[in-house]
Amino acid sequence: MEYQLNSSVNFGKYNGKNIKYILDNDFGYLCWCVKEIEDFTICDEVAFLMLENAKNLSKSSRINLKLLFENKDEESEVLNIIMTNYIKSQMINYKSVRKNRKSW
Repeated sequence: MEYQLNSSVNFGKYNGKNIKYILDNDFGYLCWCVKEIEDFTICDEVAFLMLENAKNLSKSSRINLKLLFENKDEESEVLNIIMTNYIKSQMINYKSVRKNRKSW
């Protein structure tokens, strides 16, 4: 599923909260969702805001992000997450097209 800013999640500790809320309150959790949940993808607007937020993280958030992803450069890690999101989106679209073609 591709999540928009106003999309609500229906799982985990933020069940019922929208992506904007999660982005503002637990950036690392949103990064984890994109990285670890196979069908969790985000729209371009959310990806752009994630990249912007990575530049403005507090020191404690940067430390948590580094611990979460074991990367020395949190901005590079967010770029990797966004690329992962893009690839996952393309794979989901490809699978959908193949499935629809088989049913013709």
